[in-house]
Amino acid sequence: MSIYTCKGFETNRLIKVESETDDFTTIVNSKVITFDDVSSIDSIKRHESYYFIAGELSEPTRNNDNVLNKTLVTLDYDDLDMTEEEFKAHLMSKISVLKFLSYPSISNGLKGTRYRVIIPTDRPYTKEESSTVIQFITEIIGLPYDAASETWAQLMSLKCTFESEESFEDKSLLNEGRGLLKIENALKQMAERKPKKQKKEVYFKTDFGKKKKFTASFMEELMEGVDEGGRDNWLTKQYGRMLSLGFDYVSSYEWLELINREFVRPPLNDSDLNRIVMSIAKKEKRKYSNAREG
Repeated sequence: MSIYTCKGFETNRLIKVESETDDFTTIVNSKVITFDDVSSIDSIKRHESYYFIAGELSEPTRNNDNVLNKTLVTLDYDDLDMTEEEFKAHLMSKISVLKFLSYPSISNGLKGTRYRVIIPTDRPYTKEESSTVIQFITEIIGLPYDAASETWAQLMSLKCTFESEESFEDKSLLNEGRGLLKIENALKQMAERKPKKQKKEVYFKTDFGKKKKFTASFMEELMEGVDEGGRDNWLTKQYGRMLSLGFDYVSSYEWLELINREFVRPPLNDSDLNRIVMSIAKKEKRKYSNAREG
């Protein structure tokens, strides 16, 4: 496979990196890039930080259709309610059997504890398999993650920091583990966990040849619901979707209460639901502030 990189996240053009090592080792051995001016972080992220996609692309342009498969599961953990050491200890308690790399994102310490987790897989996985594989590993880790990690052509930043290289490496964690994340095992386990629904008799069927729209997919996913283990991430995703559809914060919260009560098995308590809402609200506020400053 290959690593594709770019400088700044505003470009869609990628450069293929030639390497004699596998994709995971290439990332592990990549250079730590240090910056000095913290006040320019937004500009640095847009124009100077380096980003990557690991896998096979039909052509070096970033979009979902061009990414044929991926070789690494890459997750962002933002606004963690724990210290850096607590987060690393949590990872070791959950996925120490796997080989993985975790390092601070460029905003770590500036906006709470923020880390990137990179896990190599035993074979490339496809777009159709991606959400199931991500759900499998994030349920094991058991912490709310950035839903943008699910975007198929999402760029992930390489090692960038405002600290010294030594400090960055000290805060990073490379775990050798006993093996790679097995894709077939992840797919099989998630299929076994999914409750089988009683098929209802269909009295009529219509087909107008229309492509399924975002709202239709959203409603269908709500009806599926979620079981214990994936509740936080699932509700975070649904709340974000409602905001993206144009719901205001109050209406979104009221709908989230209903969704939690009717489709989550068992429902989260009010304090956990409020934590999810506040986390998303903080992110949306920062996005709005950054957009106004930009």
